[in-house]
Amino acid sequence: MFEDKDGHVWVGTDGNGLMLFRHSNSGINLMNSETTVNGKLSSDFIWGFYEDEDQNLWIGTSNEGLNKWNRVNNTIENIYLSNKKTYPTPNDIFAICPHQDDVLLVGTSCGLWQFDKTTQRSSPLSNQFNEKTIRRTPVIIPLGNSRYLAQIHNNCFVVNYKDQLWSFDTVPIADSVAIIFSYKSASGKLFAFSTNGIYDLSNTEISYQPFQYQ
Repeated sequence: MFEDKDGHVWVGTDGNGLMLFRHSNSGINLMNSETTVNGKLSSDFIWGFYEDEDQNLWIGTSNEGLNKWNRVNNTIENIYLSNKKTYPTPNDIFAICPHQDDVLLVGTSCGLWQFDKTTQRSSPLSNQFNEKTIRRTPVIIPLGNSRYLAQIHNNCFVVNYKDQLWSFDTVPIADSVAIIFSYKSASGKLFAFSTNGIYDLSNTEISYQPFQYQ
């Protein structure tokens, strides 16, 4: 589920494409791989979203890579991170997060990858994230200063980019907690919903204690 800058809510489904709930009315719009604009969705299994500063909607799909929907021109471009289609593949995309300039971080079945929107080149962040090893990455949460919290194959890491190098530090809660999804509140607070409850994450430090209800 994703809310764009206009307040519309997008819901990815497991086989039925995209559902759009417009804030101005109670109607529901459905788009799937049979819907034709200037291009069409590469898959009806939708797992991830990101809206960039140009109002392009980036859509992560099951086994069919990224879809870039230019909503100004109403065109859809299908982009593959790899030529490999058999599982595991980086074309299984669960999460999309902006990094720097025109670079996106992409959570795939083969770990964390980076994608350059200008050159359309993609590469794994680590040699551990190859196309032969399952490293399912369903969650990427920005923490600020080129730091991210990522769930990678049932473990949690703080991913840091410094001096053009990536590093991965294991989060202590990883042994007992699996993050299910994340949420950013209207006040800017980040919450991670896990198997052990709700964790409150600030933009600079990570709190390892479950959020306490008031």
